[in-house]
Amino acid sequence: MVCNADDKPEIGSSPNPVGSGARALGMGGAFIAVADDATAASWNPAGLIQLGTPEVSIVGSAYSRSEDNRFATEHIDSVHQSVSEANLNYLSGVYPIPTAVFGTNMVLSVSYQHLYDFDRKWDFPNFPIGKEKTMLSYRQNGRVSAIGISAAIQVIEKLSLGLTLNAYDNGLTKNSWQEKMEAKEFNWGYKKKYTLNGYNANLGLMWMINEHFTVGAVFKTPFNARITCESSYSFCASNTYKTYERLYMPMSYGVGFAYRPIDSVTVALDIYRTHWEQFTHTDSYGTETSAITGNSVGESNIDPTLQVRLGLEYLLELESYRFTVPFRAGVFYDQAPASNHPDDYYGFSVGTGLAGLAGGKLILDIAYQYRWGSDVGSSLVHESWNYSQNVREHMVYTSLIVHL
Repeated sequence: MVCNADDKPEIGSSPNPVGSGARALGMGGAFIAVADDATAASWNPAGLIQLGTPEVSIVGSAYSRSEDNRFATEHIDSVHQSVSEANLNYLSGVYPIPTAVFGTNMVLSVSYQHLYDFDRKWDFPNFPIGKEKTMLSYRQNGRVSAIGISAAIQVIEKLSLGLTLNAYDNGLTKNSWQEKMEAKEFNWGYKKKYTLNGYNANLGLMWMINEHFTVGAVFKTPFNARITCESSYSFCASNTYKTYERLYMPMSYGVGFAYRPIDSVTVALDIYRTHWEQFTHTDSYGTETSAITGNSVGESNIDPTLQVRLGLEYLLELESYRFTVPFRAGVFYDQAPASNHPDDYYGFSVGTGLAGLAGGKLILDIAYQYRWGSDVGSSLVHESWNYSQNVREHMVYTSLIVHL
């Protein structure tokens, strides 16, 4: 990062693994025990068993994120920075097998999901280098995405299991990010481009206890990603080289509960845990460090993070128009990994949509989310700088689901 020479990925978005879809976002991301539309593979693949007809889904997202950066122990001006972006977030196709396979129902799905973004922009107009001050600029952008193949089977009438195999392959979808820092007055700077490749799996369970209560669970396996880093440095001369590294991605798991007192109302609660103490970086020399702090694993004190998400959905039936209008709202607590204690982020969301279009074949949803954290981000730079930031993020999702 700007003040830390150690290589470690800086995820601009929430680093915690979450699913996609405007419906789920509108419910605060509490969707593990709901997962009953074409985005189910991203939340709980076992939920795919609830889909009775082929479906296609497409999700677009846009966000604006601002950071107020403060340096309490260095002679650096506090600065306000912001980034914004729009992209394809999710694309999937779902196909229920029309006849029983080995005596059980089965649903298959293929999906693309944008998981993380690395966008960050920092400009420091009076950055001290020795006895001089200069304009120091830092840029980072890129993303991590996955292609997933999912299957769900109905074990017994009220219990289903699901599996998603994810491929993170820069040859299939963009799985790369780059960072650039320069101090123009000193003819100094560097550029680095990273590409990531790897595989993992998501395991899901859905237990429909009765017509009112459902319990869901998901486990996302850890994996050892291969990283290729292309670096170039400019001082008085230029130097470019390539290294091969490893990034160990941690396991995570969650449980969800859904309660439907009546058909038109759903209340959902998710609790999710990610073991960021396992998130490590191994450089080309075989040296392993924490990918959160950049320090050795033994010197780093990283705790797992916790997410708690609560959501509500109410369906208003407009029978005279043959439409259904949903109203959704949610709140969440979303910890982010940091040294000594996780950073605390909070948020809320609202959403609505329209179902029943084109003779019941189309469902359109939209959701807005606001996420914030105060006095967070201390692990972004060296701890001696006594750095912190306030983060404010606005996000909009739109989803279109087509029943074929």
